[in-house]
Amino acid sequence: MNTSTPQIFSTEEWYRNNQRRFNQSDISRAEWFRVCQQSKQLAKEKRHLTDTVQNDVTKKIAERAKQVFDCQKDLEKTIEQLTAETRKCDLEKKRLENALNEVQMSLIVAQESLDLRDQRISSDLVHDRLQDELHREIEIIQTYRDLTKMIIAELENQIRRNQQSKIELERDWSDKWEAYNIDTICAHMQNTSSEQIAFYTGPQRIPNKWSSPQEWIEFTRHRLFNARDEIRTSAILRDKINTHLQNGYKDLRNQADSIESVLAQRVNETNDSLYRLKQHQQMVIKEIAEAEKTIQFLKKEILEKEPALKKAQTRLHLRNERPNVELCEDRAHLGLIIESRELAATIQALQEQLARAEASLSNLLQTRRELEREIAVKENSLSVDKGRVQPLRKKFPAQHKLMGH
Repeated sequence: MNTSTPQIFSTEEWYRNNQRRFNQSDISRAEWFRVCQQSKQLAKEKRHLTDTVQNDVTKKIAERAKQVFDCQKDLEKTIEQLTAETRKCDLEKKRLENALNEVQMSLIVAQESLDLRDQRISSDLVHDRLQDELHREIEIIQTYRDLTKMIIAELENQIRRNQQSKIELERDWSDKWEAYNIDTICAHMQNTSSEQIAFYTGPQRIPNKWSSPQEWIEFTRHRLFNARDEIRTSAILRDKINTHLQNGYKDLRNQADSIESVLAQRVNETNDSLYRLKQHQQMVIKEIAEAEKTIQFLKKEILEKEPALKKAQTRLHLRNERPNVELCEDRAHLGLIIESRELAATIQALQEQLARAEASLSNLLQTRRELEREIAVKENSLSVDKGRVQPLRKKFPAQHKLMGH
Protein backbone atom coordinates (compact mmCIF):
# COMPACT_ATOMS: atom_id res chain seq x y z
CA MET A 1 0.00 0.00 0.00
CA ASN A 2 1.42 3.30 -1.13
CA THR A 3 1.21 6.23 1.23
CA SER A 4 1.63 9.92 0.19
CA THR A 5 3.63 12.37 2.14
CA PRO A 6 1.51 15.30 3.50
CA GLN A 7 2.20 18.75 2.05
CA ILE A 8 4.28 20.84 4.28
CA PHE A 9 3.52 24.61 4.30
CA SER A 10 5.77 27.38 5.27
CA THR A 11 5.12 29.84 8.09
CA GLU A 12 4.49 32.59 5.56
CA GLU A 13 1.94 30.41 3.83
CA TRP A 14 0.28 29.73 7.15
CA TYR A 15 -0.08 33.48 7.83
CA ARG A 16 -1.39 34.13 4.32
CA ASN A 17 -3.99 31.37 4.71
CA ASN A 18 -5.21 32.75 7.98
CA GLN A 19 -5.39 36.26 6.56
CA ARG A 20 -7.38 34.94 3.58
CA ARG A 21 -9.88 33.37 5.94
CA PHE A 22 -10.12 36.61 7.91
CA ASN A 23 -10.73 38.59 4.73
CA GLN A 24 -13.32 36.08 3.48
CA SER A 25 -15.08 36.30 6.81
CA ASP A 26 -15.14 40.09 6.64
CA ILE A 27 -16.51 39.98 3.09
CA SER A 28 -19.17 37.43 4.01
CA ARG A 29 -20.21 39.38 7.05
CA ALA A 30 -20.32 42.61 5.09
CA GLU A 31 -22.39 40.92 2.38
CA TRP A 32 -24.75 39.55 4.98
CA PHE A 33 -25.08 42.93 6.62
CA ARG A 34 -25.97 44.44 3.25
CA VAL A 35 -28.43 41.64 2.51
CA CYS A 36 -29.92 41.94 5.97
CA GLN A 37 -30.41 45.65 5.60
CA GLN A 38 -31.88 45.17 2.14
CA SER A 39 -34.20 42.45 3.46
CA LYS A 40 -35.47 44.67 6.25
CA GLN A 41 -35.97 47.53 3.84
CA LEU A 42 -37.65 45.27 1.28
CA ALA A 43 -39.87 43.71 3.92
CA LYS A 44 -40.83 47.17 5.14
CA GLU A 45 -41.53 48.36 1.62
CA LYS A 46 -43.45 45.22 0.67
CA ARG A 47 -45.39 45.28 3.92
CA HIS A 48 -46.47 48.81 3.12
CA LEU A 49 -47.13 47.87 -0.51
CA THR A 50 -49.05 44.77 0.52
CA ASP A 51 -51.15 46.74 2.97
CA THR A 52 -51.73 49.48 0.40
CA VAL A 53 -52.62 47.08 -2.39
CA GLN A 54 -54.74 44.93 -0.12
CA ASN A 55 -56.58 47.94 1.29
CA ASP A 56 -57.08 49.27 -2.21
CA VAL A 57 -58.40 45.90 -3.39
CA THR A 58 -60.61 45.61 -0.32
CA LYS A 59 -61.98 49.06 -1.04
CA LYS A 60 -62.58 48.12 -4.67
CA ILE A 61 -64.28 44.89 -3.63
CA ALA A 62 -66.49 46.85 -1.20
CA GLU A 63 -67.29 49.35 -3.92
CA ARG A 64 -68.04 46.49 -6.28
CA ALA A 65 -70.26 44.88 -3.66
CA LYS A 66 -72.17 48.15 -3.29
CA GLN A 67 -72.44 48.46 -7.06
CA VAL A 68 -73.81 44.91 -7.25
CA PHE A 69 -76.14 45.63 -4.32
CA ASP A 70 -77.47 48.82 -5.98
CA CYS A 71 -77.96 46.96 -9.23
CA GLN A 72 -79.70 44.21 -7.31
CA LYS A 73 -82.04 46.77 -5.80
CA ASP A 74 -82.86 48.08 -9.27
CA LEU A 75 -83.59 44.51 -10.30
CA GLU A 76 -85.78 43.97 -7.22
CA LYS A 77 -87.74 47.15 -7.91
CA THR A 78 -88.24 46.24 -11.56
CA ILE A 79 -89.20 42.67 -10.66
CA GLU A 80 -91.80 44.03 -8.25
CA GLN A 81 -93.12 46.42 -10.91
CA LEU A 82 -93.19 43.64 -13.48
CA THR A 83 -94.96 41.31 -11.03
CA ALA A 84 -97.55 43.99 -10.25
CA GLU A 85 -98.04 44.72 -13.95
CA THR A 86 -98.45 41.03 -14.76
CA ARG A 87 -101.00 40.75 -11.94
CA LYS A 88 -102.89 43.68 -13.45
CA CYS A 89 -102.76 41.97 -16.84
CA ASP A 90 -104.19 38.81 -15.28
CA LEU A 91 -107.05 40.89 -13.87
CA GLU A 92 -107.62 42.51 -17.26
CA LYS A 93 -107.69 39.08 -18.87
CA LYS A 94 -110.33 38.01 -16.36
CA ARG A 95 -112.32 41.16 -17.19
CA LEU A 96 -112.16 40.39 -20.88
CA GLU A 97 -113.26 36.79 -20.30
CA ASN A 98 -116.16 37.96 -18.12
CA ALA A 99 -117.16 40.54 -20.73
CA LEU A 100 -116.93 37.87 -23.43
CA ASN A 101 -119.33 35.65 -21.48
CA GLU A 102 -121.77 38.53 -21.05
CA VAL A 103 -121.52 39.41 -24.74
CA GLN A 104 -122.36 35.81 -25.57
CA MET A 105 -125.51 36.24 -23.48
CA SER A 106 -126.33 39.39 -25.47
CA LEU A 107 -125.88 37.43 -28.69
CA ILE A 108 -128.26 34.75 -27.40
CA VAL A 109 -130.83 37.43 -26.51
CA ALA A 110 -130.56 39.03 -29.96
CA GLN A 111 -130.82 35.71 -31.80
CA GLU A 112 -133.70 34.52 -29.62
CA SER A 113 -135.48 37.82 -30.28
CA LEU A 114 -135.24 37.13 -34.00
CA ASP A 115 -136.42 33.54 -33.51
CA LEU A 116 -139.41 34.71 -31.46
CA ARG A 117 -140.40 37.25 -34.11
CA ASP A 118 -140.44 34.45 -36.67
CA GLN A 119 -143.52 33.25 -34.79
CA ARG A 120 -145.51 36.20 -36.14
CA ILE A 121 -148.07 35.07 -38.69
CA SER A 122 -149.81 36.14 -41.87
CA SER A 123 -149.57 39.80 -42.82
CA ASP A 124 -147.57 40.68 -39.68
CA LEU A 125 -144.67 38.46 -40.70
CA VAL A 126 -142.85 41.44 -42.18
CA HIS A 127 -139.17 42.43 -42.35
CA ASP A 128 -139.56 45.69 -40.46
CA ARG A 129 -137.06 48.13 -39.01
CA LEU A 130 -136.90 46.11 -35.80
CA GLN A 131 -135.63 43.12 -37.79
CA ASP A 132 -132.92 45.30 -39.31
CA GLU A 133 -131.89 46.60 -35.89
CA LEU A 134 -131.71 43.08 -34.44
CA HIS A 135 -129.54 41.92 -37.34
CA ARG A 136 -127.34 44.97 -36.87
CA GLU A 137 -127.04 44.18 -33.16
CA ILE A 138 -125.88 40.65 -33.97
CA GLU A 139 -123.23 42.06 -36.33
CA ILE A 140 -122.04 44.51 -33.65
CA ILE A 141 -121.87 41.76 -31.03
CA GLN A 142 -119.99 39.37 -33.33
CA THR A 143 -117.50 42.07 -34.30
CA TYR A 144 -117.00 43.02 -30.64
CA ARG A 145 -116.66 39.35 -29.66
CA ASP A 146 -114.05 38.62 -32.33
CA LEU A 147 -112.06 41.73 -31.41
CA THR A 148 -112.21 40.77 -27.72
CA LYS A 149 -110.83 37.33 -28.53
CA MET A 150 -107.98 38.92 -30.47
CA ILE A 151 -107.18 41.24 -27.55
CA ILE A 152 -107.23 38.28 -25.13
CA ALA A 153 -104.71 36.48 -27.35
CA GLU A 154 -102.57 39.62 -27.47
CA LEU A 155 -102.80 39.97 -23.69
CA GLU A 156 -101.85 36.33 -23.13
CA ASN A 157 -98.78 36.83 -25.31
CA GLN A 158 -97.89 39.96 -23.31
CA ILE A 159 -98.27 38.05 -20.04
CA ARG A 160 -95.91 35.37 -21.35
CA ARG A 161 -93.39 38.05 -22.34
CA ASN A 162 -93.70 39.65 -18.89
CA GLN A 163 -93.13 36.29 -17.23
CA GLN A 164 -90.12 35.53 -19.42
CA SER A 165 -88.64 38.95 -18.68
CA LYS A 166 -89.26 38.36 -14.98
CA ILE A 167 -87.47 35.00 -15.15
CA GLU A 168 -84.45 36.69 -16.76
CA LEU A 169 -84.44 39.42 -14.10
CA GLU A 170 -84.76 36.90 -11.28
CA ARG A 171 -81.92 34.83 -12.72
CA ASP A 172 -79.77 37.97 -12.94
CA TRP A 173 -80.85 38.96 -9.41
CA SER A 174 -79.90 35.51 -8.13
CA ASP A 175 -76.47 35.73 -9.77
CA LYS A 176 -75.94 39.18 -8.30
CA TRP A 177 -77.09 38.02 -4.89
CA GLU A 178 -74.48 35.28 -5.00
CA ALA A 179 -71.84 37.70 -6.30
CA TYR A 180 -72.76 40.22 -3.59
CA ASN A 181 -72.41 37.59 -0.87
CA ILE A 182 -69.02 36.53 -2.29
CA ASP A 183 -67.77 40.13 -2.48
CA THR A 184 -69.12 40.85 1.01
CA ILE A 185 -67.14 37.90 2.36
CA CYS A 186 -64.06 39.04 0.44
CA ALA A 187 -64.44 42.62 1.67
CA HIS A 188 -64.61 41.53 5.32
CA MET A 189 -61.95 38.81 5.05
CA GLN A 190 -58.91 39.26 7.34
CA ASN A 191 -55.38 37.91 6.97
CA THR A 192 -55.89 36.25 10.32
CA SER A 193 -59.05 34.46 9.16
CA SER A 194 -57.37 31.09 9.08
CA GLU A 195 -60.65 29.26 8.47
CA GLN A 196 -61.47 31.41 5.42
CA ILE A 197 -58.17 31.77 3.65
CA ALA A 198 -56.04 29.16 1.93
CA PHE A 199 -53.68 28.63 -0.99
CA TYR A 200 -55.30 27.80 -4.31
CA THR A 201 -53.77 26.60 -7.53
CA GLY A 202 -53.93 29.05 -10.41
CA PRO A 203 -56.53 31.52 -9.06
CA GLN A 204 -55.03 34.25 -11.26
CA ARG A 205 -56.06 32.45 -14.43
CA ILE A 206 -58.81 34.21 -16.37
CA PRO A 207 -61.95 32.02 -16.65
CA ASN A 208 -63.20 31.13 -20.09
CA LYS A 209 -66.52 32.94 -19.48
CA TRP A 210 -64.96 36.11 -18.19
CA SER A 211 -67.04 39.27 -18.83
CA SER A 212 -65.78 42.79 -19.09
CA PRO A 213 -67.14 45.53 -16.78
CA GLN A 214 -68.91 47.09 -19.76
CA GLU A 215 -70.47 43.73 -20.67
CA TRP A 216 -71.55 43.34 -17.05
CA ILE A 217 -73.24 46.74 -17.12
CA GLU A 218 -74.84 46.18 -20.52
CA PHE A 219 -76.10 42.74 -19.52
CA THR A 220 -78.26 44.04 -16.69
CA ARG A 221 -79.05 47.31 -18.41
CA HIS A 222 -80.39 45.41 -21.42
CA ARG A 223 -82.62 43.22 -19.27
CA LEU A 224 -83.87 46.18 -17.24
CA PHE A 225 -84.58 48.08 -20.45
CA ASN A 226 -86.49 45.12 -21.88
CA ALA A 227 -88.45 44.63 -18.65
CA ARG A 228 -89.39 48.30 -18.41
CA ASP A 229 -90.34 48.27 -22.07
CA GLU A 230 -92.63 45.29 -21.38
CA ILE A 231 -94.14 47.19 -18.44
CA ARG A 232 -94.84 50.19 -20.68
CA THR A 233 -96.27 47.93 -23.39
CA SER A 234 -98.47 46.19 -20.81
CA ALA A 235 -99.75 49.51 -19.48
CA ILE A 236 -100.57 50.68 -23.02
CA LEU A 237 -102.35 47.40 -23.69
CA ARG A 238 -104.37 47.73 -20.47
CA ASP A 239 -105.44 51.24 -21.54
CA LYS A 240 -106.40 49.79 -24.90
CA ILE A 241 -108.45 47.09 -23.14
CA ASN A 242 -110.26 49.63 -20.98
CA THR A 243 -111.05 51.76 -24.03
CA HIS A 244 -112.21 48.66 -25.89
CA LEU A 245 -114.55 47.65 -23.05
CA GLN A 246 -115.93 51.18 -22.69
CA ASN A 247 -116.49 51.62 -26.43
CA GLY A 248 -117.92 48.13 -26.70
CA TYR A 249 -120.40 48.78 -23.91
CA LYS A 250 -121.32 52.13 -25.47
CA ASP A 251 -121.93 50.56 -28.89
CA LEU A 252 -123.92 47.65 -27.47
CA ARG A 253 -125.92 49.87 -25.12
CA ASN A 254 -126.74 52.37 -27.86
CA GLN A 255 -127.88 49.57 -30.14
CA ALA A 256 -129.91 47.98 -27.36
CA ASP A 257 -131.55 51.35 -26.63
CA SER A 258 -132.31 51.76 -30.33
CA ILE A 259 -133.90 48.30 -30.41
CA GLU A 260 -135.97 49.04 -27.30
CA SER A 261 -137.16 52.29 -28.86
CA VAL A 262 -138.05 50.65 -32.18
CA LEU A 263 -139.66 47.73 -30.36
CA ALA A 264 -141.77 50.05 -28.21
CA GLN A 265 -142.77 51.96 -31.33
CA ARG A 266 -143.68 48.72 -33.06
CA VAL A 267 -145.75 47.58 -30.09
CA ASN A 268 -147.55 50.94 -30.03
CA GLU A 269 -148.24 50.69 -33.76
CA THR A 270 -149.60 47.18 -33.33
CA ASN A 271 -151.70 48.27 -30.37
CA ASP A 272 -153.08 51.18 -32.36
CA SER A 273 -153.82 48.94 -35.32
CA LEU A 274 -155.50 46.40 -33.05
CA TYR A 275 -157.59 49.11 -31.42
CA ARG A 276 -158.74 50.41 -34.81
CA LEU A 277 -159.43 46.89 -36.05
CA LYS A 278 -161.62 46.23 -33.03
CA GLN A 279 -163.40 49.52 -33.61
CA HIS A 280 -164.10 48.49 -37.19
CA GLN A 281 -165.16 45.10 -35.95
CA GLN A 282 -167.73 46.67 -33.67
CA MET A 283 -168.99 48.91 -36.47
CA VAL A 284 -169.24 45.94 -38.84
CA ILE A 285 -171.10 43.90 -36.21
CA LYS A 286 -173.48 46.81 -35.77
CA GLU A 287 -173.97 47.07 -39.52
CA ILE A 288 -174.54 43.31 -39.74
CA ALA A 289 -177.32 43.62 -37.19
CA GLU A 290 -178.84 46.50 -39.19
CA ALA A 291 -178.48 44.52 -42.40
CA GLU A 292 -180.22 41.54 -40.91
CA LYS A 293 -183.08 43.80 -39.74
CA THR A 294 -183.31 45.38 -43.17
CA ILE A 295 -183.42 41.98 -44.85
CA GLN A 296 -186.19 40.88 -42.52
CA PHE A 297 -187.97 44.12 -43.22
CA LEU A 298 -187.67 43.65 -46.98
CA LYS A 299 -188.86 40.07 -46.74
CA LYS A 300 -191.82 41.22 -44.70
CA GLU A 301 -192.61 43.95 -47.23
CA ILE A 302 -192.46 41.44 -50.07
CA LEU A 303 -194.73 39.06 -48.19
CA GLU A 304 -197.13 41.88 -47.48
CA LYS A 305 -197.26 42.85 -51.16
CA GLU A 306 -197.97 39.35 -52.40
CA PRO A 307 -201.68 39.20 -51.18
CA ALA A 308 -202.36 42.52 -52.89
CA LEU A 309 -200.82 41.20 -56.12
CA LYS A 310 -202.79 37.97 -55.78
CA LYS A 311 -205.95 39.99 -55.23
CA ALA A 312 -205.32 42.17 -58.29
CA GLN A 313 -204.43 39.18 -60.45
CA THR A 314 -207.46 37.25 -59.16
CA ARG A 315 -209.76 40.21 -59.97
CA LEU A 316 -208.32 40.42 -63.46
CA HIS A 317 -208.73 36.68 -63.92
CA LEU A 318 -212.33 36.79 -62.78
CA ARG A 319 -213.24 39.82 -64.88
CA ASN A 320 -211.67 38.14 -67.88
CA GLU A 321 -214.41 35.55 -67.43
CA ARG A 322 -217.24 38.10 -68.05
CA PRO A 323 -219.47 36.94 -70.89
CA ASN A 324 -219.81 38.48 -74.30
CA VAL A 325 -220.08 42.19 -74.42
CA GLU A 326 -219.68 42.41 -70.71
CA LEU A 327 -215.98 41.70 -71.26
CA CYS A 328 -215.45 45.40 -71.49
CA GLU A 329 -212.10 47.21 -71.12
CA ASP A 330 -213.56 49.63 -68.70
CA ARG A 331 -211.86 51.94 -66.31
CA ALA A 332 -212.03 49.39 -63.52
CA HIS A 333 -210.30 46.80 -65.67
CA LEU A 334 -207.63 49.23 -66.73
CA GLY A 335 -207.09 50.15 -63.09
CA LEU A 336 -206.64 46.49 -62.21
CA ILE A 337 -204.06 46.09 -64.94
CA ILE A 338 -202.15 49.15 -63.71
CA GLU A 339 -202.41 47.99 -60.11
CA SER A 340 -201.20 44.50 -61.02
CA ARG A 341 -198.26 45.91 -62.91
CA GLU A 342 -197.37 48.32 -60.10
CA LEU A 343 -197.56 45.60 -57.51
CA ALA A 344 -195.39 43.25 -59.61
CA ALA A 345 -192.88 46.04 -60.17
CA THR A 346 -192.88 46.85 -56.47
CA ILE A 347 -192.29 43.22 -55.48
CA GLN A 348 -189.51 42.91 -58.07
CA ALA A 349 -187.90 46.09 -56.79
CA LEU A 350 -188.12 44.82 -53.22
CA GLN A 351 -186.68 41.45 -54.25
CA GLU A 352 -183.82 43.15 -56.06
CA GLN A 353 -183.18 45.30 -53.01
CA LEU A 354 -183.36 42.16 -50.85
CA ALA A 355 -180.72 40.52 -53.04
CA ARG A 356 -178.50 43.56 -52.71
CA ALA A 357 -179.04 43.60 -48.95
CA GLU A 358 -178.20 39.92 -48.67
CA ALA A 359 -175.09 40.44 -50.80
CA SER A 360 -174.09 43.35 -48.61
CA LEU A 361 -174.71 41.24 -45.51
CA SER A 362 -172.55 38.48 -46.97
CA ASN A 363 -169.82 41.06 -47.60
CA LEU A 364 -170.18 42.36 -44.05
CA LEU A 365 -169.90 38.84 -42.69
CA GLN A 366 -166.79 38.24 -44.78
CA THR A 367 -165.35 41.53 -43.58
CA ARG A 368 -166.05 40.54 -39.98
CA ARG A 369 -164.27 37.22 -40.47
CA GLU A 370 -161.29 38.99 -42.02
CA LEU A 371 -161.22 41.52 -39.19
CA GLU A 372 -161.35 38.69 -36.66
CA ARG A 373 -158.46 36.96 -38.39
CA GLU A 374 -156.47 40.21 -38.53
CA ILE A 375 -157.23 40.89 -34.87
CA ALA A 376 -155.91 37.41 -34.06
CA VAL A 377 -152.79 38.20 -36.12
CA LYS A 378 -152.24 41.47 -34.25
CA GLU A 379 -152.86 39.85 -30.88
CA ASN A 380 -150.32 37.17 -31.75
CA SER A 381 -147.83 39.87 -32.77
CA LEU A 382 -148.40 41.66 -29.47
CA SER A 383 -147.97 38.37 -27.65
CA VAL A 384 -144.61 37.97 -29.40
CA ASP A 385 -143.27 41.55 -29.28
CA LYS A 386 -144.77 42.76 -26.03
CA GLY A 387 -145.30 39.53 -24.17
CA ARG A 388 -142.05 37.77 -25.00
CA VAL A 389 -139.50 39.93 -26.83
CA GLN A 390 -139.74 42.96 -24.52
CA PRO A 391 -139.25 40.88 -21.32
CA LEU A 392 -136.40 39.04 -23.05
CA ARG A 393 -134.67 42.33 -23.86
CA LYS A 394 -134.56 43.13 -20.15
CA LYS A 395 -131.94 40.38 -19.85
CA PHE A 396 -129.42 42.67 -21.57
CA PRO A 397 -126.30 42.67 -19.33
CA ALA A 398 -125.71 45.59 -16.99
CA GLN A 399 -122.82 48.00 -17.56
CA HIS A 400 -120.58 46.59 -14.83
CA LYS A 401 -120.95 43.10 -16.27
CA LEU A 402 -120.14 44.17 -19.82
CA MET A 403 -117.14 46.00 -18.38
CA GLY A 404 -115.97 42.66 -17.01
CA HIS A 405 -116.53 43.34 -13.29
